[in-house]
Amino acid sequence: MQKPARKIKPRLLIGVAAAILLIGAAVVIYLPQHPCWPVFRAFSDVSCPQSVITFSDFRPIDGQAVSRPTKVGDASIYGWSYSADGEVHPARIRFNIETGNEINRDQIPYLNGNRWYMGFSKDGERAIITCFGSETCSTVGWKRAIVQVNGYGQPVPVDTPITANDPLRFPGEPQPVAPLSEAARFAADGRRIVFIDTDGDVWLQHADGQSITVLFDEPRPRRGFAFLNALSISPSGNYVALVNASRRRPSLLVWETANGSMVARLDLPPQNYAIDIDPIWSPDESRIGIIRSGSDAAASRETVLELYSWR
Repeated sequence: MQKPARKIKPRLLIGVAAAILLIGAAVVIYLPQHPCWPVFRAFSDVSCPQSVITFSDFRPIDGQAVSRPTKVGDASIYGWSYSADGEVHPARIRFNIETGNEINRDQIPYLNGNRWYMGFSKDGERAIITCFGSETCSTVGWKRAIVQVNGYGQPVPVDTPITANDPLRFPGEPQPVAPLSEAARFAADGRRIVFIDTDGDVWLQHADGQSITVLFDEPRPRRGFAFLNALSISPSGNYVALVNASRRRPSLLVWETANGSMVARLDLPPQNYAIDIDPIWSPDESRIGIIRSGSDAAASRETVLELYSWR
């Protein structure tokens, strides 16, 4: 004799329905702010970092904050370090982009507290430091100098720009035919220039000044009168990466510098910080690192470097 089919209890159905509703509510409420949580990754279309490096008690400078990594992945990040007694000092952290290990942290004795910009040589061994404002970079009076990224040699002063609209370039490097801002970058062995104009548009042009194309002309956030200039050229010079710091939908964009064609666009997790630091490339160009820190310097003592695979 066949047994009658069991009836599903109403309480069980109600419990299953309630669980589904709770999961759905969690996805709707928390997914937009936490799309990289493992439980939400299946529902998210954003790109999540492959690895994360954290620098405690440290705040990076704006613009070019990190030197180009060496072949083994060693790089330096510049900014301000917070000591145990609450003092803040200009500092350099040496770290490895592959392992995430901090190698050492040094105070920089030749920088004052005013605003300063940096530009790094292609091999990552030298940096140009420029100080703007009423204070000089050092007690001996220079406002622009070449320093060693990996060593402790004395700074070598070079000609100081008349205005801030002067690319951070090394002696002997190509000179743009027209004044450009410190955000200008040479690419393709000096045959191309990528720069941001006064409207915030990102241009690609030949070194002789002939325009090739506009890479990016979407609305961009400002800090004061300046656009946030988060862009960098790959080690080979064949690509340029830009971080679009939209708070609603931040993204990472990559173009070829040969003709300006876009080769990648990654939607990034939402953020509540100002992205105004240039991205960093891994030595093999397969990953791009994005640096973030709290916009309130007094409240934030942590800097995070997120590494994304873009191809």
